[in-house]
Amino acid sequence: MSLKYASSILYIKNCITRISWRNILFKIPSFLVILALWFFSSQNSLPRLRGFAGSDKIEHGIAYFILTCALSLWFPLEQWKKKGFIIALFIVFIAVIYGTIDEMHQFFTPGRECDIVDICADGIGACIAAFSILILIKIYLKHINNKKRK
Repeated sequence: MSLKYASSILYIKNCITRISWRNILFKIPSFLVILALWFFSSQNSLPRLRGFAGSDKIEHGIAYFILTCALSLWFPLEQWKKKGFIIALFIVFIAVIYGTIDEMHQFFTPGRECDIVDICADGIGACIAAFSILILIKIYLKHINNKKRK
């Protein structure tokens, strides 16, 4: 067996051992949310909240708040500690890109339309989620540090 072949086998073995169920399970929610969003955007019409105009924008904001929370699970706490702001921006970027793709998908769905204001609502929901997560992590870390000092 050649050295190159043996090193390739060791590399693959190391990659497989680094895969943990925790890593896999924490990625599933984002795929489920994306599938749900795609399913709902494929429908000709959806029930709306009654009572005020623009309620669909609130629905968009809530949906992308949830997507952003699910995407945040891809990053462990250690990474959030070191590069939380960058991770938050990255997750918002991914959510807005997906929102844009989803709006383009709705353009081709009968009875639906592509609306730039929906993309803005998606981005606002994603920003609120990402920065809420940043604040919650800061509070959590402060609480843990206070416990260690006692």
